[in-house]
Amino acid sequence: MAYVITGATGHIGNNLTRLLKENDEQVRIIVRKIDESVKDLDVEIIQGSFMDKDLLNDVIHPGDIVIHLAAYLDFHNRNWKMFEDVNIKGTMAVAEISYKNKARKFIFSSSTEALNKPVTGTIIEPASKIDTKKLKSYYSVSKAEATNYLLDFKEKHSDFNLAIVYPGCVIGVNDYKPSQLGKVFIDCLKGKMEFSIYGHYSFVNVKDVCNAIYSIAKLDKRGSYLLTGESHTIEELYDAINLELKNDKKIHKVPLILAYLSMPFVKYITPFALRVIRENDDYRIDKAKAELNYKLTDFNTTVKETLSFFKDHYLS
Repeated sequence: MAYVITGATGHIGNNLTRLLKENDEQVRIIVRKIDESVKDLDVEIIQGSFMDKDLLNDVIHPGDIVIHLAAYLDFHNRNWKMFEDVNIKGTMAVAEISYKNKARKFIFSSSTEALNKPVTGTIIEPASKIDTKKLKSYYSVSKAEATNYLLDFKEKHSDFNLAIVYPGCVIGVNDYKPSQLGKVFIDCLKGKMEFSIYGHYSFVNVKDVCNAIYSIAKLDKRGSYLLTGESHTIEELYDAINLELKNDKKIHKVPLILAYLSMPFVKYITPFALRVIRENDDYRIDKAKAELNYKLTDFNTTVKETLSFFKDHYLS
């Protein structure tokens, strides 16, 4: 039995791969190319596309635990066909081959951005399929449609051992392809001007997400789990970064209209990001805590670890 991981060069993927190897698990990863995030890891690496059914048929074996993390991300909301091909059709291919080849378990990483969030009140795991008409970005719609497909597949095949996780805004170590928030950390390390927009995220340490996914596999849990963290404003994030860097920097507060106007010049300000930071992020993670022993790393510790990684990787 092996853990078969797609998206292993991504932020969650390479951290999960490391966690599994630390626990002496057999790991097989599917990657388009071998890069610095996985090149030194002692795992079986298969180069190719996870959308190639012939490749999947050779890679996924009876009894394997398949963890599908790969996804297409473009927060500028361009090229629906890429979202459809990778996030929807790719998920369909991995799920179908996993079932056909009698994989023991299938774990899918959806996203909190694929959820129908109430304007106010707590957000819990969805009790039914997601209404994609209420979603506003290609990324959100594609992840929701992939999630809905898996739920339908489970209805048709009751023996399909499915678990779905909904990570929040993931930050932390080994972010080799810097996320939008990762770029903020890098800019702070380089001493660039800091712009704060009113809004908030549910930040979660990547290691906490990986530990929860590993618990799902080891405990053979099924169903869906929110894997979110503490909600902090953008200004609180900058404050935590500057506290760790011992900087006494002035944070420039930018009105929303100016933030929109600055989008062509600031790489991590997008319509998607500006909408997300104003949405409800009152997630209830009671289920993950009770069933997975889900524990959150202190926010300041997460910021410290993230800065340390980027400092060593980009500024050394």
